Amino acid sequence: FKDVKKHQLLFVGHLLEKQGVQLVLDTIPDIVRKIPDFKFFIVGGGEYESVLKEKIKKLQIEKYVYVVGWIREREKLDDMMSESACAIAIYKPEKEKKYNFTYYSDPTKLKDYLGAGLPIILTNVPYNAGQIQSKKCGIIVSYSKNNIARAIVDLMEDTEKLKNFRLNALEMAKEFDWTNIFDKAFGRL
Repeated sequence: FKDVKKHQLLFVGHLLEKQGVQLVLDTIPDIVRKIPDFKFFIVGGGEYESVLKEKIKKLQIEKYVYVVGWIREREKLDDMMSESACAIAIYKPEKEKKYNFTYYSDPTKLKDYLGAGLPIILTNVPYNAGQIQSKKCGIIVSYSKNNIARAIVDLMEDTEKLKNFRLNALEMAKEFDWTNIFDKAFGRL
């Protein structure tokens, strides 16, 4: 925990509008008023990348946001995840739920985040968001600038809470270990 960059937020994934990264960018001016050394790393790429880069310039937040592209070396990505304070998964909610496949999927990124000990700030879109929050390894927020900013600041400023959430994330990640999955499945036979 002593090596964790306590004010570093991470996003890993395909850059699409439904991922909500643009809303996180909108929160940064508010966040840096309370956490001046805040950093947001965006790992990934996609058709929405140029829109996000323009937004970063428009908001004049270049010194806080780093769009690093895809990291193909798994060890390097794992290092970046484990040194970050927390991660973001702000999926854009939809009333009809037919254009955002995340409502019906099991996002791998959430398991990657948990396996690295990353608490997750997320919207209530993935099916397991409630479980992540109830096990105190994540915080469900509404898709709003103020709620997202508040959750990030609260988690990053409360060292004890951040530490506990990180431990809880590692504990929840054990549920996805192949040995545990197979033992549970074959134990029923």
